[in-house]
Amino acid sequence: MLRQAMVLARREGFDALLVVCEEDNLASAGVIERCGGVFEGPGTTDNGTPIRRYLVVTEGSPIEQGEEPPGPGDICPQGLDPTA
Repeated sequence: MLRQAMVLARREGFDALLVVCEEDNLASAGVIERCGGVFEGPGTTDNGTPIRRYLVVTEGSPIEQGEEPPGPGDICPQGLDPTA
């Protein structure tokens, strides 16, 4: 499913996706990593659940071709704390 989401995201013009999973969900973390996810760091949901944050670059994006990836403020909606 993640690979399909990446194809759809690229088709819609997204260069990268922020993908998260619960901190103790190692199976999901493995899938994200196998799809090219780069661990950005830990975070917490609004209800306090610890999560793992990954940046996944979509195939054919300028980032994949060497451009600088977006920072947390570029991929997180304004007004939300990207480190939370």
